[in-house]
Amino acid sequence: MCRIVEEYSDERAKDATAKRNREIVEKLLRDGSFSLEKISNIADVPLEQVRQMAEKLAEPVCG
Repeated sequence: MCRIVEEYSDERAKDATAKRNREIVEKLLRDGSFSLEKISNIADVPLEQVRQMAEKLAEPVCG
């Protein structure tokens, strides 16, 4: 039972870290002062994911 709780806790911590890193990427992309490669290194997020996020932010908002 302890192992299950520990694994669950570890997974939640990883999810929280990943979410925070995505928030950092978004802030850096909006700032516009850094290259995609630099953002990838700073936020420890794969470059391809940073590129996808940049493309999504560049899309016009419909509505």
